[in-house]
Amino acid sequence: MEILNQFVEYTKIPRFMFWGYEKGTDVVNYAEPEKAFVDWLYVRGLHQKWPFERICSMMDDMYLTDEDFSLDKVREYIKEIENKDLSSRLLKLFEDALKDVFEKNKNNPFSKIL
Repeated sequence: MEILNQFVEYTKIPRFMFWGYEKGTDVVNYAEPEKAFVDWLYVRGLHQKWPFERICSMMDDMYLTDEDFSLDKVREYIKEIENKDLSSRLLKLFEDALKDVFEKNKNNPFSKIL
């Protein structure tokens, strides 16, 4: 859907994933970047079953080592998921994809993830 010339995608997450949000000044709840990333990884990687290469490609396009983004906080959020089977699968997907992205970019001086 397009709103004010911007593409917007609405995706519903299951109730057990609905935590880690702060109330905004309007009717919208806001997630920290790390929680938004965990939700994205859940929706794309496990729910919609995107290919592993596509997950890695998208992660490579993100600023995952920016000073305002904590990989450790991502791990903490994943571990907070009540469903431990889901949590372990999501953590494995995250760690495998992160390793893949780092390996592909270790000699690239322009990589966003290094």
